[in-house]
Amino acid sequence: WGKGILVSPTARGNLLLGPSAIIQESKEARDTDTHELAYVVWAARRTAPHLDTSKSLTSYAGLRARSNVHDFIIQESHTCPNFFNVAGIESPGLTSSPAIALEVVEMLGESGLDLKLKPDSQFQRVREHPVNYDVNKLDSLPLNADEKESNVVCKCENITEAEIERALNAGIKITCTDSVKWRTRAGMGNCF
Repeated sequence: WGKGILVSPTARGNLLLGPSAIIQESKEARDTDTHELAYVVWAARRTAPHLDTSKSLTSYAGLRARSNVHDFIIQESHTCPNFFNVAGIESPGLTSSPAIALEVVEMLGESGLDLKLKPDSQFQRVREHPVNYDVNKLDSLPLNADEKESNVVCKCENITEAEIERALNAGIKITCTDSVKWRTRAGMGNCF
């Protein structure tokens, strides 16, 4: 009942609604439209009729890049050798992504890139998430647990100081508070 409009629960039980898909000419537009928000709620209620939106926290706007050729662009750049464009990946891009990855790897090999696996002691294929989303996590802490493990810094999302620190030190460097929010959900609850 609307292109891409979903009702998606988060790990903490909140709901995300949307997105919608309106063709937008401006690359600078960041506002939300009340008519479009009403449409998103209407479409979401087709899936979840008893959806309560009275506690809505915020709305987001973003732009999806679109291809002017109306197809996936998967090719080496014509002007910059060894640069590969993988763009315009619209629906069903998520479903197609494994096949796209294999095709790009093949193209990289054909371009002369050495595709031998190099062992790296720093690389961790599977990483532990910095946040334990168990609502009873504080009840199961051992008595001798680090104080930071029980110091809740975001009560709405039940995020501890230790979890914030783990997020700050995990992989890609965090350079803004939004990055902490994206990794931990701290500041995304009702108190925001």
